Amino acid sequence: MNGSDAASEADAFYFDGLDNRRRAVRLRLAHQLEIFENGVAADTWPLETIRRTDGPPGELRLSSTAAPELARLMIADAAFAALLLGRCPSLDVRGGGAGAYTRIIGWSLAAAASILLVTIYGIPLIADRLAPLIPVAWEKRVGDMVNGQVKAIFDTKACSGEEGLKAFA
Repeated sequence: MNGSDAASEADAFYFDGLDNRRRAVRLRLAHQLEIFENGVAADTWPLETIRRTDGPPGELRLSSTAAPELARLMIADAAFAALLLGRCPSLDVRGGGAGAYTRIIGWSLAAAASILLVTIYGIPLIADRLAPLIPVAWEKRVGDMVNGQVKAIFDTKACSGEEGLKAFA
């Protein structure tokens, strides 16, 4: 093997997406990425389907849109990773496209509408049903606490004048 051949092959770890077993594999970069386990072809990934996934520094993690959803490759060989990165045209393309943004906006609007409806209709309905179940002693304690807070806010100024009593009535 000459230097260019050595760079087009590397060892890696492979999860096939079907079970949780980590497999030691040999990768060969040709017109597609070929994955060999024990000298036998285990999978092939077309270069345009390869996507970068999150991984630790110093390790390239990849998935393929043509493979099972959980299939992953973990590549530690920096020279091979650089060669592979240069050959994958859609490496950092995320799935979904414009339709994904429309779905996100639609679901966000639906969530906001549901929160608004619960606030306007749900809370008062629940309060009307729960209010008769609250013991009078609790009502008195809550009333005393609110009264103390109101007095603290308004400096215990009570409306005892004629205008205040008229407004209260």
